[in-house]
Amino acid sequence: MAGGEFLLNLGAMGASSGLSMAFLNPLDTLRLRWQVASSSSAGAGLFPFGRRIVALEGAFRGLVRPGLGANVLSVGACNALKYASYPVIRDALSTTHDGEAEDGVGAMVAASMMSGAMGYAFFAPLYLTKTKLQTLLGTVGPDGRYLDGPRRGHLPAHRSLAQSLGASFREASVALRTASHGGRYGGAHGGAIATLRSLCALWDCGGTTLLVLRGAAISCGQLTFYDLTKRESKRHGVEEGPLLHMGASVVAAFWATTLSLPFDVLLAKWSIASKKEKEQGAWGVARRTLAREGPRILVRGWVPMFSRLTPLYIAGSTIFEQIRIACGVGYYA
Repeated sequence: MAGGEFLLNLGAMGASSGLSMAFLNPLDTLRLRWQVASSSSAGAGLFPFGRRIVALEGAFRGLVRPGLGANVLSVGACNALKYASYPVIRDALSTTHDGEAEDGVGAMVAASMMSGAMGYAFFAPLYLTKTKLQTLLGTVGPDGRYLDGPRRGHLPAHRSLAQSLGASFREASVALRTASHGGRYGGAHGGAIATLRSLCALWDCGGTTLLVLRGAAISCGQLTFYDLTKRESKRHGVEEGPLLHMGASVVAAFWATTLSLPFDVLLAKWSIASKKEKEQGAWGVARRTLAREGPRILVRGWVPMFSRLTPLYIAGSTIFEQIRIACGVGYYA
């Protein structure tokens, strides 16, 4: 693949998926808030839960606004990088010693997981921030504190991407000041250690672990089955075009939802965990979640997630493919 095509894939998918996500943010917020809700609140079902949010908080404040900018940026960036890198990795893995390309599913699976893990790891601060903005919510009472939700009794912490990232940078500055005053990380290497701590504050190691696993799983479902559905359909005489892209996107959304949902739920639970709970790491939060709520919690939100991914993939992939055609490089393969 030429460098120009890589950049085209990067820009086209980033723009198409980011734009699509702007319209789907309310459904994404509803899904995440339902996943982290208490059993008593979530037990009535998704739609009664959503109606209650709209009645108490309003549709814009409760569902549309939370994490909107962070969602557009993170989803657009992650999809852009994985769509641009997937064919490069797949073709490299499927090329034999003789220089011939093998049409293997194994190369598709490996390439999709590698590109997805890379994309979500690279943009983890954006994605983790958007998840926190969409989960640490509740109905605000007259005193300005939450009446319900994961932060019941607390004041709202961060309302925007800038505020949340700013808080992480302030944590980093505290570490740097400690180093400069000969504290725990003083000495010749104190600045380097403090800088590492600042990076950890942004990447949130436990959250990034779950996010990378989620990214690998969701990309395996999305890219492998989109690619495979297109290839098998064309082999059976189906002409490539928007209808095929839409159908392949629905198949991709089904498998992406199914494969990634357990990690998606655990990532949402991580976003509302206390600092003390996070000290036990991602797997500690996972064990506690399963002990408290049972294995069924890992499939909570399948319908809203599939309902979110299906239009996202249909719109994003169709626009992406048409941009490639307009630029004269052919369909994505």
